[in-house]
Formats: sequence, C-alpha cells, structure tokens
Amino acid sequence: MNPFEMFETNDDLEKDGVWQNFGSFKVLLARSGGRNTSWYKEVSKAAKKAGKATFDAIDTDEKVDIIRTIFCKSVIKDHQVKNEDGEWEQGVYIKENGKPVVVPFNTENMKKCLEQLPEYFNKLQEWADNYKTFQEKIEEDQVKN
Repeated sequence: MNPFEMFETNDDLEKDGVWQNFGSFKVLLARSGGRNTSWYKEVSKAAKKAGKATFDAIDTDEKVDIIRTIFCKSVIKDHQVKNEDGEWEQGVYIKENGKPVVVPFNTENMKKCLEQLPEYFNKLQEWADNYKTFQEKIEEDQVKN
C-alpha cells in the first residue's frame, strides 16, 4: 500500500463535513484544520479578540470556552434530530429543568449542548481531528449504511 492510499483525504469532505449518525440524532462534522479554512479563520479571530499573537498564548480556562465556540462555528456544519414522524430536522438536544429538550440548531445552543455533555464534545473532537474520518473509503461506507 502506498502513502496516498493510506493517508489521502477528500478536500470536500474536510471542508463540507461528514455525517456521524447516532440513531436519533446526527451531526455533520468538518475537519478541525486540514482543508477547513473556516477553522483557521476562527482560531485567528479568537486569538486576536483575546489580544494574543497566537492561540497558544491564551489562558487555559478561557481557551476551553473559546475552543467550544470555534468548534461550533467552523466544524459542526449541521445537527439534526429525528422528529415524532421519524423525519430528520435541524435541532440539538440540551437539558432544561433536568430533561432533554430539542432546541434550534445554532452556535449558542450547540455550545450549550457540548458544555452539558463534555464526553460528546470529546468524541466529536476526536473524529474531527482524525484524518481517517475524511477519507473517501469512509464516506463510501457511510453511504452504504
């Protein structure tokens, strides 16, 4: 096997995203970095807004919140839930008054979901960081399933 067969990714998948389906909800994930120029722009904006030359110079506590925001703005391209009829519609689960509820998909609601479910955020980051998520073969397999 040559290195292109092992490591080449699909530029469009990196930019436009790949669906990760969880049954009753799904998320369209672009790559954190790679060909996703939106991600780089958001990182740069965040560093400038924080008054730092680079993202690494930002305080750790502030960085966690900023990373979630960057992720929601540039990596999560869409989030959908199944409605009562079993059809997909835009939306995201958050917990209100101790119960999961579906709210409109937007940056703030998605960020709230990831704050409430840090393990979900960790899993999404893992996929968005992994080049294998954006390989043509993986996309073909997802279409079949």
